[in-house]
This record gives sequence, structure tokens and C-alpha cells, in this order.
Amino acid sequence: MTDSVTKTKAPARKRPRRKADVIDPARYNEIVKQSSLHDVHLIQSSFSMNPEYLSAALAGDEINFSIHEDNVGADYRDDSDTLTVVATWAVKGGPQCAPESLTANIAYIARFEVGTGWTPNEITFFAQRVGVSTVYPYFRQHLNHLSAEAGALIPVAPIRKAIPVRVKGGVRNEVIAEEHHPNAPTTGK
Repeated sequence: MTDSVTKTKAPARKRPRRKADVIDPARYNEIVKQSSLHDVHLIQSSFSMNPEYLSAALAGDEINFSIHEDNVGADYRDDSDTLTVVATWAVKGGPQCAPESLTANIAYIARFEVGTGWTPNEITFFAQRVGVSTVYPYFRQHLNHLSAEAGALIPVAPIRKAIPVRVKGGVRNEVIAEEHHPNAPTTGK
């Protein structure tokens, strides 16, 4: 029996910069300072693995995986100081003969108290940076749990780490990227 090899794919596309990505660092720091996390909940989890996938994985065939951050939604209620962030991920994997014989869709919701008076761009920036980074460890753990229960041999999802992000006044580090590991699935946005 040969060792299983996991190939990773490059992220599907790089998201072009939008005006929403450029905010005043002082305002961003203020929203982060004022924010507090209320709760995090799993709101969707679906998992499917065809017999072809399991046969290929157990035979040591090459398996490809990809993880895509499908959707980040933000609902801000200025009158109640509450921001709700929903983040959804799609996971696909399989051998070359059945490339999508394993699929998972997982979504988490996080609620924050952030205060009032924020612009839509500031809320979007916070949701994409802090909101997603808050629920991502829960997603990683849940995917690991599904993989273990199914015997799916999915590599541990990559961690998010600091990379430069452009904001008004220069470049700051924000938590938005994945760790690059030879056996890690890729993430796309």
C-alpha cells in the first residue's frame, strides 16, 4: 500500500480591492475596542461522502481538497448596537476519478455588541476581518470532527494568519489569510 498524497489547488480567484476595504484605521480600532462577542452558533452542517471517495482514500490514492469561504453576511442594527455575522464554507474533495465525491457545507453565526454610529463600510470591514476570524476556529474543529467520524482523512484546515491589508493611512496587519502547509487544503474567497 502506498502512502496517501494530498494535493492542494490554488485559490479560485483573488478578490479585487473595493472601496469598502479602505477605512480609517482609527475608526477600525475604535470598533474593535468597543466590540464584545455575545455568542457563536453552528447554523448549518451538511456532509456527504460517496463510496468512491472512501475506497480511493483507503487505497492510498491521491486526494484533492478545496475549502472556499462562500459567503460572509453582516446584519447591523444601529438601534440595538448588535452586529450579526454569518460565515459559510464549502469543502470539496476526492480522487481524480471522482473529484467531488466528498462535500461539506458549514455555516456559523456570531453576534457582537459593537456600539452605534458605524458606517456600512466599517461594519463590513469588521465583519470580514473580526467576524470571520472569530468563527473560523469553530469551522476548523467541526470539519475535523466530521472527518474523524467518517474516516475521511481530510487534512486539518489551514489557520488564518496576519498578512498586509491596505487601509487609509498605510498598511496594517489583519487576520485574513491561510497558513501555507504542504498537506493543507486551500481556501478561496
